[in-house]
Amino acid sequence: GSRASNGVIVITTKQGKAGKAKLTYNGSVGTATAVKGYDEILNTSSQYYAEAVRLKFAPTSAGVPAWFASTTLPKYVHNANSVFNDADLTKYDPIFNIITETNQVGTNWWEEISRTAQINDHNINVSGGNDAATYNISANYLNQEGILKYTDFNRATVRANSSFKVGKKLRIGENIMFATTWGNSGGNFNTEFGPIGNLIKATSIVSATDIKGGPGGHISSLTGNFTNPDQVLRDAQNNNNTSNRVLGNIFAEYTIIDGLKFRTNFGSDFGNTWRRAFTFIQPYRSEGTTSNSATNFNETWTQVATWNITNTLQYNKEIGKQAVALLAGQEAISTKYRDITGALSGYFTSDVNAWYLNTALGDPSSRSVSSTGNLARLASYFAKADYTFNDKYLISATVRRDGSSRFTSANRYGIFPAASV
Repeated sequence: GSRASNGVIVITTKQGKAGKAKLTYNGSVGTATAVKGYDEILNTSSQYYAEAVRLKFAPTSAGVPAWFASTTLPKYVHNANSVFNDADLTKYDPIFNIITETNQVGTNWWEEISRTAQINDHNINVSGGNDAATYNISANYLNQEGILKYTDFNRATVRANSSFKVGKKLRIGENIMFATTWGNSGGNFNTEFGPIGNLIKATSIVSATDIKGGPGGHISSLTGNFTNPDQVLRDAQNNNNTSNRVLGNIFAEYTIIDGLKFRTNFGSDFGNTWRRAFTFIQPYRSEGTTSNSATNFNETWTQVATWNITNTLQYNKEIGKQAVALLAGQEAISTKYRDITGALSGYFTSDVNAWYLNTALGDPSSRSVSSTGNLARLASYFAKADYTFNDKYLISATVRRDGSSRFTSANRYGIFPAASV
């Protein structure tokens, strides 16, 4: 009916079979790498970049920033209007006086942020049973590194199902799954501020690291206006996403007479997600921040709980080349959602062990907390009739009456018929 207007995907889990207990394992270890990288389309030569800047002011050299005036590039990246071939290294400061050497050949930023990633996938399964009962239990673990450094995805899953025959007419059983996932995606990939957005903007003259191993950067926008993409990934490596989910159902099926069955099913789906993200200062870029007041931490908890109960009566009959299938049923679904988000700025330390929404760790006046949620319910009654002749001609009709709590009481219920030949 209307609930299946966009199509139906039926997912079944592996079932146990009568026989001796059977233990199986399968696993794989592999690697993943980019077939083609961004370095195939982006400039990785410092000389090409400098020449492009000089061509911008052609045909005369008037207005060319001093840093780019000579074909021999200065030793240090600093202010585009001044040439720095010497620097007092003793005055280096990771916040207020970053010293970055010019990469005379050119920085390949794609090589700096990408890698050959490892993939581990392991599965173990136990199944068995007899004519009256069957069972199947399985466990899976997946660890997949991203081809961008400091990114990964992990998943652990346990599934179990069993089925029991009680007498000749009754069958009962259950399916249950627990899954937990965790990892780090490397930040927001859909904006210019993510690792790929900054990779595209990154200039080849800037070294990946400064003279002390910190993030390489620039002070003037003329030598680049980007955030070190490698540092973007480093900063996001502890911005974790974790989710847990329990999904299951119990059912009973009773054969009233030959061809007529009653089935009742109760299912539930409970899940929660936790996300956190910390924003660091960026003193190594022209528009970067140097004050701890710019640091920010936000944390989100989301919980979704769904339950449903379905009762159906089904009749199937074949007479020669004709077949009739009748179905009538009732269904109730409830979904409850809740989301809580908090944020705090001005942390006195960026240590991951201090990532809490505690006003003793940051600016108390910056703390914000909000929450949202909803509860939605659906009640349905439905019926379906199918007639088939010679396994070639089919007539089908469906009708259902749905009531949703998302609408006002005056518009809560609707009847949705459908037919096909």
